[in-house]
Amino acid sequence: MENIEFERNNISEDKTEIYRNMARKKIRALFEYYGNGKDSVEALMMGLKEVLDNNQDIKETLDNFRNVNDEEKFVGEVSDILAPFFKSFVHNALEDSQNSDRKFLNEVLSYNLVGDSVQIHIFDGEKKYKIVRDVKEGLEKLAEVVANNPEIKKVEAISWIVTKHPKLIEDKMGFIIGGDVDEKYIDEHFSEDDGEIKRAYIMRDDFLKKYLRNN
Repeated sequence: MENIEFERNNISEDKTEIYRNMARKKIRALFEYYGNGKDSVEALMMGLKEVLDNNQDIKETLDNFRNVNDEEKFVGEVSDILAPFFKSFVHNALEDSQNSDRKFLNEVLSYNLVGDSVQIHIFDGEKKYKIVRDVKEGLEKLAEVVANNPEIKKVEAISWIVTKHPKLIEDKMGFIIGGDVDEKYIDEHFSEDDGEIKRAYIMRDDFLKKYLRNN
């Protein structure tokens, strides 16, 4: 099985950038949700409490952004402030990836093999920040994996995102929504999600026809 994976002791700059972009997306989503610097900083302080308690200088620097209400300035500069944590963030993500057999395609998409199917995971369910373009690029990378592994018969997604954004899933991504989702699977993977969990799939040949470059 061909893997798109990260070497523990040799993380290249472009792979590290995936995680930097993930962090930027999280900070941007946080700011957009609250709409101001004060509440965004409070949320960051709470989410990073354990880390910031041991880094008083960074904590004090973040405090200065409570009155910054310009989204681009907040996202850009706060991302730079938190740059020292990117290395540990990458390490933790590597641990999670190895434990779950999940492989990262880009900052919004990952996958793992389940039987003769590939299951994809979208990190952000909102149609914002060019997510449609990012998902498409990730699926094009995945198509190379599928093309090189004839045992893969189907690509599927199981998520509340399928329920919330059916047009994105069907019209943009070319998947078919349908099929039962096992209750045990939902309990194991979506216990904290309130939305309805649905399955979407696309068969191998259709997937390759749509996403394999130079096909």
